[in-house]
Amino acid sequence: MNSDIGMYGIPYNISPHGMKIVEYFGLENVIVREPDDRFSRYKHYILGFTNRSGSNYLAEVIAGDARYSPARESLCADMVIEKSKKHGFKRFSDYLFWLVESTTEHGHAFGAKASFGQLSWLAATGVFENCFPQARIIHMKRENVVAQAISLSIARQTKQWMSTQKSKINSDDISYNPVEINRFVKEIVRSNAEFEGFFLKHSIDPVEVSYEDFCNNTEQELGNIYRALGFFNIGLTLNINGSKLLKQADTINQSFEDRFKQENRIGNISNKY
Repeated sequence: MNSDIGMYGIPYNISPHGMKIVEYFGLENVIVREPDDRFSRYKHYILGFTNRSGSNYLAEVIAGDARYSPARESLCADMVIEKSKKHGFKRFSDYLFWLVESTTEHGHAFGAKASFGQLSWLAATGVFENCFPQARIIHMKRENVVAQAISLSIARQTKQWMSTQKSKINSDDISYNPVEINRFVKEIVRSNAEFEGFFLKHSIDPVEVSYEDFCNNTEQELGNIYRALGFFNIGLTLNINGSKLLKQADTINQSFEDRFKQENRIGNISNKY
């Protein structure tokens, strides 16, 4: 048996974050081979995302119902290692249970964000099957991938990943980089396809969320998400005003998008956006 291959034929090195976690704990202290009953006191959901897909906003709005802990990027290696050193965790599952217990009341729903690589790594190591066996997966994506790629290009320059953060540079210093934007478009398309392939291979029926639909009809879409998750009865009033996050796109984003599309347009073939 190839020691580099985990459950379902998924390689452990599919996620850079996962590999750093393995390097810290050792593979045997990451793999979960038997059901861990500690997690059965909670419900669980994973928010699958690509960068700049709007997942932070979605996570905040979902957590407007206090029975849902907000999905954070708590599977990032730096956070896992920092907290494990501080609390003396010797196994990845101990970190994970501490995270669930410290953020979520018994009977409520714990949430975490995961890229395609992180999601696959959780399956490869047995964490999904033995810690989150009844988890639901939400997949957030943007229909306008060009706008998403431009948002990512700008955020890499400003270091403003959320509206609550301040830009590290003046708006006049933000540069248009068509080569980078094109590369991000390809990466986003590939990542969304990888998510879809993962769901098909493992017979997973995710809760698919369109960023555009969610922004345009938040209350209806939020109700649909809650109903699809099926964890709790929906309250009479949905709290869609609790998020502190705002839409970050502005005239710079739009001008870059118009320019990129104009430069790459083929004849008079119509575009969706």
